[in-house]
This record gives sequence, C-alpha cells and structure tokens, in this order.
Amino acid sequence: MGKSMAEVKETKTKSQKARELKEKYDTLVAEAKQEQLEAITASIGELKELGFVYTLTEGNAAPAPKPSTTRVPKGQAKPKVAPTSPSSNYEAEKHCATCNIAGHDQRKHRTRKGAFTPQELAELGIQAPA
Repeated sequence: MGKSMAEVKETKTKSQKARELKEKYDTLVAEAKQEQLEAITASIGELKELGFVYTLTEGNAAPAPKPSTTRVPKGQAKPKVAPTSPSSNYEAEKHCATCNIAGHDQRKHRTRKGAFTPQELAELGIQAPA
C-alpha cells in the first residue's frame, strides 16, 4: 500500500530546474571573469614593467575628463566687465585715426561709427589719464 522510496521519484518543476541552471550559469560566469581578470592583471603588470601605465576599470563609465583650459564654448560670450577707472583700458602706444587721439585703435569702432565723445571714452575706460 505504501510506496517505497524508490517508487517516489522526486519530480522537479521547470522553475526549479531553471533556478538550478541559473545558479550554475552564474558560477561559471564568475569563474570565467576571475580567470580573465587574472590574465589581464598579469598583462598590465608586464606593460608597467615596459613603462606603459594602464588602469583597469569596471563598467561602462567614461574616463574622467582631463582638466581643460578656461575656454568659453562657442556661442557663449564672456561677460563684459565694466572698466574700473576712466583710463583702465587706455593704451598710449595705440592711435585712432577716427577719433584722432591716442589710447585705442580703430577696432573700438567696430560697433560705433564716428568719433567717441569724452563721456563714451570714460565709459569704455579709454580716456587719457589725467
């Protein structure tokens, strides 16, 4: 009447089989990863002996950006700084043919046609020092 142990077969469900296979897969992947890391570490060590410096990082993270100069990206203008005094931008070696005075050259007239008034010269910081 009672079934013996041999008769009772332990039946596994498909989800149990899948779990076991997944565990085996994870174990194999971990072992393969460890083998590859050991080989790569050895290779990096050999490169270091030859004078090449490499680092091994995990993940898809981009390398840290190198510090760059303080260039302003295209399309972004530098903020204009007001002159600290009426003659802070005065340059005695330059002469302007438009205004017929020293202190700046004709490049200052890119946006302004004609001579500057004394008030405009003070605002631009190109007035002759007193």
